[in-house]
Amino acid sequence: MKPHLWINCITFNNDYTLQLKDGSITVFVGPNNAGKSAVLKEISQLLQNSNEANKKVVKSISLSIPFDLVSVEQYLQQFLTADGVSYSTINTFTRKSDFKYTFSKFNKTLADAKGFFVQELSTDQRLTGISPPDNINRLTQPPSHPIHIIQLKDSLETKFTSYFRKAFNKDIIVNRGAGNIVPLHVGKAPAYDSINDRVSEKYLDELSKLDLLHLQGDGMKSFTNVFLNLYARDMSINIVDEPEAFLHPPQAKLLGQMISKELDFNKQFFIATHSEHFLKGLLDYAGDRLNIIRIQRNEYVNSFSLLKNDEIKNIWSDSLLRHSNILDGLFHSEVIVCESDSDCRFFSAILTAISEVNDNPVPDILFVQCGGKHRFPIVINALNKLNVPLKVIGDFDLFNNENPIRFMYEGFGGTWADIEKDFRIVKNSIDKKKPELQKDDLKESINKIISSIDGNVISDTDLKRMKDELKKASPWSEAKLNGKSFIPSGEATRAYNEINAQLESKGIFILDIGEIEAFDKSFALHGPKWVNKVLEKDLINSPDLQSARDFVSNKLLQKIVI
Repeated sequence: MKPHLWINCITFNNDYTLQLKDGSITVFVGPNNAGKSAVLKEISQLLQNSNEANKKVVKSISLSIPFDLVSVEQYLQQFLTADGVSYSTINTFTRKSDFKYTFSKFNKTLADAKGFFVQELSTDQRLTGISPPDNINRLTQPPSHPIHIIQLKDSLETKFTSYFRKAFNKDIIVNRGAGNIVPLHVGKAPAYDSINDRVSEKYLDELSKLDLLHLQGDGMKSFTNVFLNLYARDMSINIVDEPEAFLHPPQAKLLGQMISKELDFNKQFFIATHSEHFLKGLLDYAGDRLNIIRIQRNEYVNSFSLLKNDEIKNIWSDSLLRHSNILDGLFHSEVIVCESDSDCRFFSAILTAISEVNDNPVPDILFVQCGGKHRFPIVINALNKLNVPLKVIGDFDLFNNENPIRFMYEGFGGTWADIEKDFRIVKNSIDKKKPELQKDDLKESINKIISSIDGNVISDTDLKRMKDELKKASPWSEAKLNGKSFIPSGEATRAYNEINAQLESKGIFILDIGEIEAFDKSFALHGPKWVNKVLEKDLINSPDLQSARDFVSNKLLQKIVI
């Protein structure tokens, strides 16, 4: 039985300590350049030589070693070179005479024996790692490539083929008759029997007609390289940087599912990812094995926070959140939540245009739609649990009811009692402005709209005009159309200014012009149709969009100081 070890503790540069169990899956997430890959590199360095590691992000690690020198030396006999002097395996070589000293340091570092217990999968060799290796003498040479492992064990090849078929609906077959190399083929595996076995002329002729794996697309090569190494090599600790590289979203999710479901639970994983799809795949099956660490970086200082599994599960139990891009917020510096997808498109386009014209990098901001103002608190709560910096943009009619605005404010850490009085003043001042809707006036307005219609079909635009006439009986319809200007002067305006300042200090921005369409009233459209027309304009120079540019520059691009 192979001796087994694991990392039981990691201490980061901010003194945050992560306790780990055997078989844990630890995933590092965060925006670009936050330090995800650096963490993996330094863990690897510490495993190799704790004195020579950078230690800029990771201060220290400790290992659990539940075996003795005798048992590990017995295990290493299979890797003994023909001359009996050294132990050798894939990318690893250590002298037998030195191993006793190496083992004495195992609680902190594995030194030259690292390669017998740890494997690293970087993006550098993601596409070349499945090139056909040289053949080996199976009687005298240990495997030097993962392909050798499935070449030597039929059961491993059969099981790996079943996994590969899930991803690509094809078999993967080892070519055992290719002379000095061992290539892999993809397609429908040829049949074989006791007469025409896997090195027979007939079988090899059929196999040669199938495509070679190393000549296939990057996605297939990358998927195979990652999963073949993790599956075929029985390594205690597995360090994987961006396993989703070169994969389409469905393949990235499947890879996450297969790692968390199909691989040995005694294998420990440290993974850096920038893919919500891969993360969703892990979440489907990893359960309590999973640790998600979000890394943020401020100048030269990294901060680390562990996302609680039960809170992730709560997010995952909400079907709307489960199928949204909420988790993608983990990989951005900031998230801005809007009511609708149209709002997201508009503000994102303006923000990008402003950044590009000023020759600035486009900010690493993700816009997320929540599906209506009533869902603001749910999305805010979810993103807070993911420890993601957050802003919210809402229409003026959020002042119409205590909820959801109360839950939103409290979700940002505010105390409702601090602003409740001013909220009541603003709400009551608008409630009192309810206009009387006269029957004759309404009839005249509707008739004018109908008379202006050419033909017998009422367009969506004309239908909206009629609905707007009916809404005039509600002061909040007028308030949404006019925004701050609808508030009476005096005490109500003072209260509005006070509460709005408090909301914005937390990151809640309510449109004082009423609604997004008020940024440009040159089109009598609403929602997606309005956005589509507006985005055809010159977003930087159009005078109609000056107020929108000011809002984005002065509100969305400014950091919230709490």
